Amino acid sequence: MINNYWINTKEANVTIKLNDLCNTNCLHCFSHGKDRTFLDISKNIENFTILWDSLYQKGVRKYDVAFVGGEITLLPIETITSIINSFYQSIHNFLNLVKSQEKILFSVSLITNFIFDFKSQKYLSYLSDLSNKPTLDIDLSKFSILDLEFNIVTSYDIGLNRFKSKNIYETWLKNCSNFNGSLHLLVTLNKETCINIEEIVNDEFFDKFSLICFQPMLNFSDKDNLLPSYETLYKTYHFLNQYKNHNNKPYIMGWSTKPGYHISINNDGILSCSVSEEIKLYQNKDYFHMSEIESKKNNLLRMLSEQFNLRIKRTRNKRCLSCEYFEDCDFGLELFTPTIICPAFKIIPID
Repeated sequence: MINNYWINTKEANVTIKLNDLCNTNCLHCFSHGKDRTFLDISKNIENFTILWDSLYQKGVRKYDVAFVGGEITLLPIETITSIINSFYQSIHNFLNLVKSQEKILFSVSLITNFIFDFKSQKYLSYLSDLSNKPTLDIDLSKFSILDLEFNIVTSYDIGLNRFKSKNIYETWLKNCSNFNGSLHLLVTLNKETCINIEEIVNDEFFDKFSLICFQPMLNFSDKDNLLPSYETLYKTYHFLNQYKNHNNKPYIMGWSTKPGYHISINNDGILSCSVSEEIKLYQNKDYFHMSEIESKKNNLLRMLSEQFNLRIKRTRNKRCLSCEYFEDCDFGLELFTPTIICPAFKIIPID
């Protein structure tokens, strides 16, 4: 039987896409937009307040919020500052509605590729300051029920991805080295990364990061030469788990998604309760504009429930036999479903 830990009713993952414009062209990424539109949260403070409260009413007590692009550092610093201030104002407004003394955690990540050109070096000092004073102009200290984490995160890819140029890689190394603050690293486990994982984690440079999260590359694309097999992922995760235990490294092993509440907000303000893999497989997503959230609150609650129940239904009592190690898998990889991976994988019920 599948353990209850696989179902998460207390946590919501909210991805907020600030912009579509990017200065790289990572092969595994499905976002290669040229549109300069950005999501102005200052115009949507009350809508975000309704979103946090709606999730709270569904039982959520931990909000994992990721600000992504495109590349967010292509936005002016003043714009990012306004966005974060507005975001914290929405939390402030939401907490004023909460009557319970139960703890609420907001874990916020600003994800950037850290490939700044000479015009964007000012972002280094700005992000460093931001990591040390995350709430900017909004005082949230009066809320004793609030735990707040704020993380600056950079991503790492090798080989066929954005580090195909030595100059780009050296720019990334330099900017990470010059960052004055706590910096997290997100490593995408494509095929080449898996092959070179031992060399990667033994690089002394990785001691720079306060936390390293490894996530498997699972996006759908025609880039089959990038996708690792289950067997490769299993061996990589097994190595990382042993390496972490033996060397006391701050590693987190992440995987795609599990039954829970997942929300994506695009830079045009569209809210969806489907993750990208589902959209690509079925071309089927329920959505509405953030400006409509008050009038469509019931739609939001329905979408959340349907998505949650669908993932439970598709994972409960099932194993994936695409990997020869499925019987001994410790990482939940055997629980991936057609929703997340591929309908061609063999899924069978288990007793």
